[in-house]
Amino acid sequence: MKRLSKCIVAIVALLASFLSLTNTASAANKNVQINSNIEARVVFGDRIEGADEVIGTEFMVDASGASSNVDENMLMYVSVEPDFFANAKLTSVKINNEAQTITSPNGRNVYTLSAADSYTIDIMGTASINYNINWSNPGYTNPDTPNDVKILNGIAKVVKVYDNAANMNDISASIPCVATGCVDDATKEGFIHFEKGNVIVFEFIPQYGYQLTSVNMNGLPLTPQNDANQYILDTASANGNGHFSATFTKTDDAVKTYSSAITSGVLDLSNGAIDAGTGVLSVNDFTPSAEQAAKFAETASGYEIADYLDLDMQQVFYKGVNDDTDVWSNNLTQLSADANISLKLAEGVDGNDVVIVHEKHDGTHELISGIYDADTKTVSFATDGFSNYAIAYRTVAKIPDSGFFTSEISGAKESIIGVVVTALGSVVALYIVSGKIKKEQ
Repeated sequence: MKRLSKCIVAIVALLASFLSLTNTASAANKNVQINSNIEARVVFGDRIEGADEVIGTEFMVDASGASSNVDENMLMYVSVEPDFFANAKLTSVKINNEAQTITSPNGRNVYTLSAADSYTIDIMGTASINYNINWSNPGYTNPDTPNDVKILNGIAKVVKVYDNAANMNDISASIPCVATGCVDDATKEGFIHFEKGNVIVFEFIPQYGYQLTSVNMNGLPLTPQNDANQYILDTASANGNGHFSATFTKTDDAVKTYSSAITSGVLDLSNGAIDAGTGVLSVNDFTPSAEQAAKFAETASGYEIADYLDLDMQQVFYKGVNDDTDVWSNNLTQLSADANISLKLAEGVDGNDVVIVHEKHDGTHELISGIYDADTKTVSFATDGFSNYAIAYRTVAKIPDSGFFTSEISGAKESIIGVVVTALGSVVALYIVSGKIKKEQ
């Protein structure tokens, strides 16, 4: 019995010794040194949950780094990410002096650890400063919108974002709001959260009859680009949250004449012909070919052609300054609605009935009625197409002391005198009949 007891004791002692050795082996630690110049989160673990969550021992490190012993069973995987609240991003990660690929500079990066006696993790990154820009386009619904963020007579939206002025890497895809211009379609509120140093491309579109004559963001200039209404904001010098100071100035449509036949003019596109900016009509002299002249004359049969003109229409946008000589422009050959045009003739015409002949882009011609003011030598008409034109005139007989003219409509002559006489005769007859009836009563 004593022998059995001694045997059991020996077995227990042996088992305890074995368990002690096993525990010692499982608890073996290896030194880990983390060097970092930014605030970061480092996790060592033996498994990964989800797509990138390493489960194990976590370290939150700052620029001074960290050093510790870690259970070697946890040294299978390591994840490295910048601290979310530090506005930092990774630029370099090395494990035991071997460079690692960074797949997410602003997020989590997971690496598989090779066997080693110890581990040194070197982390390099940059800490960013983030700001906001907010604005409100016309139609905003928030009654508490501050006046200094309201944009009047135009709209603003984000077109593109680059990382910085030195690299100009397009990072628009990583900023979800860019797809909608960073403007809420329901509230018309605009907002973008950016990293200091980003280069943001904005688009400022004036309403019809207005031009953008000044724009900045907290004093930082916005530089016009090649594309119409687009401006670049370099935020490297930004020092806080901001909003736009954008001035859209009321601006009239204009006529620029380079013709010896036209001294000046007036253009009005307020019928909805264009939806933004203003229009400029350029008037030039035009010399038709013999074939063109014949077609003009045929269309204006019965009229004398006074002048041939080339009319060009452009939709223009100022480049953020009150200057109509350096603008973005779109050439328009056809409008969605009529333009009202008045042209002052240098010599006037020897007639009182004026029409306009339009050579359309398909080669056909149309006759457009015009109004002629002999006192100002001005002819006015409406049209929606722009190409070659001719001004034609004739003299229509005037009814003596009446102010009326005879007119010709579609080749059939109708005397206004006859109409007036007939009308007067009817009135007289009615008067006589009425008087007769009264007498009989």
